[in-house]
Amino acid sequence: MKALFIGNNDYIDAPLHACVNDAAAMALLLKSFGYADITILRNATRTEMEFGLRWLAQGTGRKWLHYSGHGTWARAGIDYDKDGQEEDCFIPIDWRTSGIVGLSALHHLFDSLDQQSRLTCTLDTCHSGSITRDDMFLLAPYAAPRFQYVSPLSWEQVVLRRAQQRQPAENTILLAACKASETAREIRFPDGFGGLFTRSLLTSLQPGKTYAEVVKAVQEYVAQTKYEQTPQLNCAERWLHEQIG
Repeated sequence: MKALFIGNNDYIDAPLHACVNDAAAMALLLKSFGYADITILRNATRTEMEFGLRWLAQGTGRKWLHYSGHGTWARAGIDYDKDGQEEDCFIPIDWRTSGIVGLSALHHLFDSLDQQSRLTCTLDTCHSGSITRDDMFLLAPYAAPRFQYVSPLSWEQVVLRRAQQRQPAENTILLAACKASETAREIRFPDGFGGLFTRSLLTSLQPGKTYAEVVKAVQEYVAQTKYEQTPQLNCAERWLHEQIG
């Protein structure tokens, strides 16, 4: 059982507060689920993120990918996407000089899954919005003509569409921070900043719970706040009543 946790705070254009700590907290939690082979990337560059994804793709068995940071899509014409379509991407710390991490970096990870493997992805990404310093930080759009910020669910839908063409999505479970029409929040909690979605996961992920039970608990946790954010679960029906992990 192996897991990769990525947390990016130190963006020059729009820094975040909680992603590094959220990634570390998720890693600590997953250790209690039996994930012993763990890699944590803090303020990762593009090279580090792609290397981490290749590492996660190696071998079989249960795998977990958690990402906290900014997300975007790249228009056709950039070499992240060969079929002329828009491609959803992760934003590394050095994106201005090295570029972004496109969906193509995940293809090998999905393709590597066999019938004995399971990949769980938890995606807590911040997207375009406004800044309220007292309780929330949301990413303001970068002044870059080729980028526009989208919600995690849109990224998730692209992953599933591309992955299904290669038939590995049967063993992939995706939990995203919010619906396509909503925004993922970073909140000031009494003990410091945290991603609302990640904090709900830390509270709701418990041994013995099924994926359906976890997403219900996560949604109930988030619903108690004042924010319009609805965490999403997307997976094959057979995983709904399987225990998380």
